[in-house]
Amino acid sequence: MKQPHPLAVAQLQALAPQTLPSLRNSRYFGDDNSVVLSDFTPADQAVIKEMYASLITLMGHMRQQKDTGYDLPGLQVLLTQLNWSALIRRLQQMGDTLPEHIAAHLGEAIHDIRGGSFAALSINVQMIGMGMVEDDDLLRIFFLVRDHLKIMRNAVRDIDLERYQADWEQKLHNVKLIVEKWTNTIHKVSNTSARIELDCQFDGNISERCLEFSALDRVLYNMVNNAVRHTADDVVYLSIFPADLAAPHDVRFVIYNTITPEHRQILHSRFGDNLNQVFGSGFTTGGSGLGLRICAHFVANAYGVHSFEEATGAGYLGATLLDDYFVNWFHWPVAAD
Repeated sequence: MKQPHPLAVAQLQALAPQTLPSLRNSRYFGDDNSVVLSDFTPADQAVIKEMYASLITLMGHMRQQKDTGYDLPGLQVLLTQLNWSALIRRLQQMGDTLPEHIAAHLGEAIHDIRGGSFAALSINVQMIGMGMVEDDDLLRIFFLVRDHLKIMRNAVRDIDLERYQADWEQKLHNVKLIVEKWTNTIHKVSNTSARIELDCQFDGNISERCLEFSALDRVLYNMVNNAVRHTADDVVYLSIFPADLAAPHDVRFVIYNTITPEHRQILHSRFGDNLNQVFGSGFTTGGSGLGLRICAHFVANAYGVHSFEEATGAGYLGATLLDDYFVNWFHWPVAAD
């Protein structure tokens, strides 16, 4: 049975202004936080290419079976053929030696190649090998593979030029695509998992092309992954609604989770009452600290804002504590029909 969200709608509406002006002359394509393969070391290029090719193969296998029923033994054989476990080990070592002049930019790409939806996918695949999956888990794996292929093309723009060009083509994406993959979901990251409680009060288009939608996904996965790692009660809440109910020009995504008193104290000692600083500080209590910085980059650029300070100061995205919850949010412009 669906549980009601613990924070009142009025609290979530009060997080930011109803009106969030865009400073852009044209809609954001989501294409400005990427690198090319030649930016990586030869060893890292080989891992990225192998990872992408393996996901393409896995996607083809699972797409064939999505409507007819998944063949778990066949999937296990395929993962063995792909030498999946060895690939994961090599992926964990990627980025050990980065050129100094480009390390920060490459670091964001590597963060989302290893993170994004792949953080959850790798755990789900491990469970296949342990025989601990059901049909719903396999559908979840399908969504995670599909999303990560697009995230990889967003992060490394020449990994697959033919599909990258297709991602550029105008194609409206409805918010139902987000609802579909986050409803009734147990999201697994590292050694933690959480039930995602979704409440969506918006019905409409949220993106004009696949490339933009993958940028939105990079924001959403980073925030949800972070919330799953830190939730104190294995639940993460995701609320989606128009910032202005009367004139829905922007969609607000609110992700929140309970935190322990210890985590609250750590946040207070580092940031005081200004938790918005988490988006630009590289702060982490166990990860790389890049995830929220990537979120700020995409959201600021979606609205033509020049810095994370401007973006958080105006409410385009932000973080705060409400009751016993760590709350972060961001906005994305509605896409016209």
